[in-house]
Amino acid sequence: IIALFILAQTAFAMRTSGDWMMGWRYMISVGPLWTIAIMASVIEPYDQMMRSGKQNLAKGVIYGAIGIFIAVCLLAARDFNDQENGSVSWAKLGYSTTSRGILKGYLMENAMIAADFVNRVVPSGSSIAFSEMGALPYFTPQIKWLDTCGLTDAEIAHLTGVSRFRTGITGDFKDISTGIGAHIATRKPDYIMQWLEQGFSPPSVLGGQYVAFAKTRITDFGGKEATYLFLWKRRNLN
Repeated sequence: IIALFILAQTAFAMRTSGDWMMGWRYMISVGPLWTIAIMASVIEPYDQMMRSGKQNLAKGVIYGAIGIFIAVCLLAARDFNDQENGSVSWAKLGYSTTSRGILKGYLMENAMIAADFVNRVVPSGSSIAFSEMGALPYFTPQIKWLDTCGLTDAEIAHLTGVSRFRTGITGDFKDISTGIGAHIATRKPDYIMQWLEQGFSPPSVLGGQYVAFAKTRITDFGGKEATYLFLWKRRNLN
C-alpha cells in the first residue's frame, strides 16, 4: 500500500510538469512514506542475514545503507540555498522557530513586505487579484485572494483559450483583451495587485475599471526585477 501511494504521487507530479520547484514540494506529502519504505528495504534483508548467522555481513549492509542515505541527504543539501530564494536550512538561520524568521531571500522577503502593506491599507474582507500565492495569503488571512495563475483557483485553472506554463496561466491579467484579463474582469475583485519596475507609471487596468490606489517599495534584485508593488482599486468600490 505504501508503495502504491508513492507511485501515485510520483505519477501525479510527473503528469503536472514534474517536481521542479525548490524543496521537493510536490513529493513532500509522501516523504514520510518514502522514509518508511527505505527503512523497510534495509531492515528486512538485515533480519534475514542475522537469522542465517551472517552477522558481519548484516552489519556491513546496514552501515553501508545508512552511509549512503546520509551522503545523499548531504549532497542534496547543497541545493537548499541560492541567491534568489535564500536559505531553506533552519540550521543556517540558527534554527529559527518563527514563520518570519525562515523567510529569507528576495522572493520571501518581498512577500513579507507585501503582506505588511496589504494589512495596512486594504480593509478586511476585501478581495485582491494577484499572481503570487504562498506566504502572502498566509500572513493576510482576512483577505480573499484571487490567484491569477490558477494554481489555487479551479475556475481559472480550467479556463480555455489561454496560455499556460508550468507555473499556471500566463498573460497580462491587467489587460482586458487577454483571456485571463477578461476573466478577472468578470470576477470583479476589489483590488488588482502586481509587482512593477521602478518608475513604471500604473497603466490602465482592465479597460479603466480600476484606478491607482497605493504602492510600496519592495526589495530590488540586481536592478533587474520589480521594485514597486502597485495596487489598483475598483472604480465603484466604496
